[in-house]
Parts: sequence; C-alpha cells; structure tokens
Amino acid sequence: MSASPHRTTARAPHATTIGARPSRTVHGLLSLLLAGAALIGTAPLQDARAQHATQGNSLAPDPAQAAPANAARPDQSAHGNAAAGPAAENAPPPLPPGHQPDAHPPANPPAPTASADAAPAPVAEPASTAYGPILTQPMPSDAAKVALIRRGEYLVQAADCMPCHSAIGGRPYAGGLILKTPFGNMATPNITPDRATGIGAWTQEQFWNVLHRGLGEHDKYVYPTMTYTSYTKMPRADVDAVHAYLMSLQPIYAPRLDVSLNFPFNIRESLLVWRTLYFSPATFRPDPSKPAEWNRGAYLVEGPGHCGECHSPRDAMGGIINSRSLAGARIDSFWAPNISSDPHWGIGGWSEDELVEFLQTGSTHKGVVFGPMSDVVHESMAHLTADDVHAIAFYLKNTPPRSGRPGPALARAERVRSIARGQAVYLANCAQCHQPNGMGVKGAIPNLAGNAAISGDDPGNAITPVLAGLQGQGNYGGMPRFGGALGDRELADLANYIRTAWGNDASANATWSFVRDLRGTAAVGLGGSVVARAFDCPKIGDTTIPGALATEADVTMLATADHSNLQNGITGVIARVRHDNPDATSSDVVTTLTAAYCPVVATRGDLTQAEKRATLIAFSNQAGRQFARLNPPDVSKVLVTAPLPPEAAAQIDQAAAAAGMTPGAYIASKLAAPKSSN
Repeated sequence: MSASPHRTTARAPHATTIGARPSRTVHGLLSLLLAGAALIGTAPLQDARAQHATQGNSLAPDPAQAAPANAARPDQSAHGNAAAGPAAENAPPPLPPGHQPDAHPPANPPAPTASADAAPAPVAEPASTAYGPILTQPMPSDAAKVALIRRGEYLVQAADCMPCHSAIGGRPYAGGLILKTPFGNMATPNITPDRATGIGAWTQEQFWNVLHRGLGEHDKYVYPTMTYTSYTKMPRADVDAVHAYLMSLQPIYAPRLDVSLNFPFNIRESLLVWRTLYFSPATFRPDPSKPAEWNRGAYLVEGPGHCGECHSPRDAMGGIINSRSLAGARIDSFWAPNISSDPHWGIGGWSEDELVEFLQTGSTHKGVVFGPMSDVVHESMAHLTADDVHAIAFYLKNTPPRSGRPGPALARAERVRSIARGQAVYLANCAQCHQPNGMGVKGAIPNLAGNAAISGDDPGNAITPVLAGLQGQGNYGGMPRFGGALGDRELADLANYIRTAWGNDASANATWSFVRDLRGTAAVGLGGSVVARAFDCPKIGDTTIPGALATEADVTMLATADHSNLQNGITGVIARVRHDNPDATSSDVVTTLTAAYCPVVATRGDLTQAEKRATLIAFSNQAGRQFARLNPPDVSKVLVTAPLPPEAAAQIDQAAAAAGMTPGAYIASKLAAPKSSN
C-alpha cells in the first residue's frame, strides 16, 4: 500500500519468488536446496495429499442472494459482480485467487467437465479492464452456473490476478509478464481456457491442487512466484468459483515464453526443503473471539489479497519472517511500506476512512498511489464492495504493530551538507511542479509534504520516481525521468532533503551507493531527462501519433546504433510506428523518429549546441529518405523535419486542435493549400 508522488501503470510483480530479495538470499538457498534435492530426490511432499474438512465451504458472498446497495460496481458487466454477503453473516468476505498455475497442462488432457458444455446465452457486454476488453464466452443459461461465474469474477478481481497474468501491452490473462528474480527470469502463464497453451484442459481438482497445495502436473512443485502460500487459505468453493470464471473467458492461444531460472533453481525438486520450512496447506479459519469484520478483513488480507507477500520482509531462504509480518519490504526498485498498526512506522496514524479512500481511489491528502500498488488499487481494490474494503482497513488497523528499521542515518555534519545540497537540487528541478513548500497542486500534482511514502524506512520511494519517471493517470500528469541528468549523489541529496523537509520526519539515510544499486533495477532512459528538455526535445510519449508515439525502446534502439547501423535503427522504428499506426503520414513518422533521436543527440558532450541541431536536422533528413524508400506513395509529403521552438510548437498544436486534426496533418494541409489561403 504505497502513497507516493505519482502513480504508474507499469506493472511490477507483487508476487514474490522463493527469494525475490537482494542477492544475499541466494547463498543460503543454494546449499540447503541442493542438500534437499540430493537427500530426498523427487518425492512429493506427503502433506500435499492431505484433504481438509473445510474445503467445501465458501467464504465468498453468494451473488444469488439480495445484495446490499453498495454491492454492484458502476461498470458492472454482464458477468456482474459478487455481492457482499448479508451483514448479519459472520463469514469473512469473498476472496480471490491470484497468480495461477506454474505447471503445464497434462500430456493427455481429460475431457472437459460437464459444466463447460452448458447451453449458451448471449452476453450483453464484455468485461473490461484498464488493459483492454476481456472477451468472454457466452454465459450459460443455468442460473446457478451464472452465479458461480459472477462470484468467481469478484474473487479474481479481489486477488488481482489479471495484472500479473498479462504482458505489458498484451491481452488480459494470456500471461507473458516477465518476473525478474535473483535466480533468473520467470514468465507468467496463460490462464485463459485455451486447451493447448492455457488451462482449458484442467479439471477443478487440478486447479485446486495448484492454488491450495502448490502442486502442478504430476505433483510437480509450483514455484512460489504464484503465491499459493496465501491462496491455500481459500476454501474449495471459492477456488471452484475462480475456476468457473476463468473457464468463461475467451480462449487465447499464447504459448509460455521460454525463460527459466538459473541452476539449481530450475530443478523443481529442490523446492522440497523450502516447502518443508515455509508451507503447510490450510484453509482460513475464523477466530471466534474476533468480530465478523475482523475475520472478513483477515481472510481478504491473508488469503486472496496476499498483502503480506509484498509488505513483509523475508529471511535468507526467501521465507516471510512472521514476527515482522506487514513491516514493509523491497519489491524491485520500490519499497512496499509498513502497513501494520504501528502509529509512527505503519498505518496506525491513518483513520479507517483514510485507508478506505486510499484503497478505493489511490489518492488521499497523504499522497497518491504509484508503482506496483497502482495496479492493486485500480484493478482490484477499486472493484471491491465498500464492506470488504472497510473490513480490510479494520483488520490492518488491528494488526500487531511493527516498528520500522531504517538504515543508518548519515553522520550529523554530512547530513547537514547533504540536505543543503538536496534543497538546491529540489529548487532547480522539482519546485516548479511540486511547489517550493512541497504541497503540489491538489488533484493534479501530488504533495511531497506529509506524503506517507516519502517517510518510509527505505528511501527508495523518494528516489525511484525521480530516477525513472512515472506515467500519468487520471488528473495526475506524468513525471519525467531525471536519471539521465542527475548523478547518484544529487539524487541521494534530493531524497534526504524531501524526507526531512516540510515536517517530514524520515531518516536522512540515502547514499550515492544506494542510488547506484537502484539504477540496476529501475528503468532509466534518456527520454524526458532535464538535458533533453533543455534542448527543446519533444516529450517522449507525447508526440503526434496516438498509440504509436516515440518510446523509450525507440530511444534505446537509436542510442545504441553507431553510424554504420543507424539506418537499421531507423528502419526498425519506422516498422514499429507503421505497424501500430498504418494510417500515419510521413511527417508524423519522421516527427516520431526525431522525437526518439533528440535525447540521444542532446546528451552528447562532444558537440556544441549548433552541432547538435545540425546533427538532428541531418538525422531527420535521413529518416525522411528512408521512409520514402520504404513507402514511395507517401514521399511527396516529406519535406524536412527539424525541432521547433516550444512557442511555435504550442501554436501549431492549438491550431491543429481547433481544426480537429493532428499537428502533422494540419501542417500538411497548410502546405498543400493554395498560396492565397491562410
């Protein structure tokens, strides 16, 4: 749960791995896992075969019952949304399963269950997400099956399954997101009902084995990147509902990407020791001494919501340290904050209403969501019933308090110097937007004063957005990358300043070496840097072609091309732009290429300003010639492309908008008009 300066739609996995932690984890795992593999071989865990008496009871609300007024989502699809159960019931809320099987379908798949062949009836509207529409198969006519699918949809949203099982820019639930771990890369699997590449051949029993026992095909151990360690708490009825919903989606053929863990972690049998130490299948059991709302929140947080998987520190073996549960932990280049009830380090100082507002909207006076938590809020929490979100807040407010453990602060003399230097960096680069007093602009630019994410144990959340930038969402604009313009010491000084200014009481513990390490995990590019903006480069991602804009990938492609293969880089970007936007004009494409190459030229220290502009004009001409060669019919529209002063570009943008045209089309129309025309 991160409150922070900006939010981003870039997905980062919040399902951690066997030890998705710093590389120190590898050493402890290596000897122990190898020992376990050598001693035990491939024998599956005996406890994995145990049945649990409670597996037939559902903790999800029954959508067939009368729903309270707040149960339905405004954007409810034909599949609907499971209603929150009657307030009088003490059963915890419905909870979703999340990251799906890490196993392949059986070589000889069993026939689909009878429920998959129900008579179809048309669906009014397809469900949709921020990543695009989710095609569904026709809804069965049987009311009980419809209710089961609706409950499963709600649980899937509560578990936030879709973001982890969707590649960036890919189709929902088709898998392909690469999870980077200290042990190698893993690709999330396709969980649509495609029989060849998804879970279409899986029976309910197989699906239950993966979520509850962490066992895939032939009882192979599933890697804990799919957090069955939390989903095991879901009762059988809820898991069956999730299975029913996923089986209602449109099948997508999407073979799993060929990536794997490093040796010996690619040997599944080596997981035996880890499972013995950290995993025991068990469904959630309500605590009779606690109120119903507490139990409901506990199930959501500890089960399908799997909050502790990101917000809890892990030991050298990659297992959660139970005595530090919810005390905060690092996830890639972000810090998942302390969400225990501690009043200083955690959320004890938040009111329940503030927590609810943050979980439902991603924004409060304490900050704006960003990073991995952005997906959790917008793709999961925002779709839960008000009762469920209140239950989550109530439970978190009543967890054991966990004090923070920030790294050592700088010595007093160096701390004073660092904060003074950081203030100068802030005033030169940040104060224009976030204001000299750190208050930002309400509803448009997040506040840094009083921002909960700024004051965590770890200074990462004060550095990563500055280092790598953030995409804008809603009313909040994007934040440019400063990693190409600010050095490691400047970024550390900036973090120490904003963590201690305006009443923020965090530790001034950022160092240049900490920033250096973050550069290895955060995506730092040239586009949008201060140097590029000073050279009047177009803002990367904000050029003239919607859906086919200059991207950091384009910048990287051109930045790594020397004179001998620059033509190949130009051809590659043209191909990408034309593929994404076949109707783009030549001027639009060349503008996009110029926008992508401008930061490359701007950061060259061997050229004067005049030489940089001459180089950029020469590149634009080269791009125009290459486009003409590849697209002869459009050659007549190509003249020359060169960077414009910001004032001229703004005037063209305004005139084009008034005419209902893109800037490129507007300029082309003026060039083609008779000389007497305005």
